[in-house]
Amino acid sequence: MSKTIEVKTDAAATPKLTLTMKGTIEVLAAFERGSLDFGRVPMGETRTETVGIEAKDRSALKLSGLTVSDASILKAELVEERPAVKVTFTAGSEPRMAGGVVRVDTNVPGAGQLTLQVRAKVAGDLDVTPPTAVLSPFEKGQPAPEITLRITSVGGKPFHLLRIEDPEGALGGTVAPQGGSWLARVIARKAPKADKGTIYLVTDRKDQPRLPIPYQVSDPTASAAKAAAMRNATQGRPMPPDVRLTGARPVGAKPAAAVKPALAPR
Repeated sequence: MSKTIEVKTDAAATPKLTLTMKGTIEVLAAFERGSLDFGRVPMGETRTETVGIEAKDRSALKLSGLTVSDASILKAELVEERPAVKVTFTAGSEPRMAGGVVRVDTNVPGAGQLTLQVRAKVAGDLDVTPPTAVLSPFEKGQPAPEITLRITSVGGKPFHLLRIEDPEGALGGTVAPQGGSWLARVIARKAPKADKGTIYLVTDRKDQPRLPIPYQVSDPTASAAKAAAMRNATQGRPMPPDVRLTGARPVGAKPAAAVKPALAPR
């Protein structure tokens, strides 16, 4: 491999200096890839993949001491004739991001233990898009913030969406079928107590009776101000005094009047 670095100077004779570095990366022993992503795995199902191991001297490579960080979801077996490791992931009964680490010992000095990061998204048959409900702040006298979620069966299994539940009682809405999917129209009945929380979509499915949906209240005005301030900072410009890098204003609060900065005397 090679890398070229150019340095600009203020010298008229040498306005630019170029440095080229070349080298070779020697792999003593390593997994063919540093991580293994099984992607979306339905609850209760398993997925298996084999990841090869490369070494400078494969004929002399010996593997031992194979372990996994979480035996409840991961299983690993040596495939010495390749050499490789066969990894099996078993999804649990709850939707979540899951993963762990597979470790194997070698007889190679300087590479005595190899690690493989494993991850997967445990998901049910019912898929919700978008996965998070993002709402505008609730303000009295203004239209109630709302968002529409689409619920689909990945396997094409029949289901009915019954209702929307909010333990805090702030969010509600309506549900209706559309084609082979269901739509949940989530509406803010009043200002939520916090900017983040969880609502539940209740279904008639025994395997997924309640779908937890995280929600958050996002203030687009505050987000725009933060983005503008960050752009000014990265471009070396001073931040305007009326732009504050703070969180969104409390839900239900009126936006504060902008304060014009005083002009400095010339």
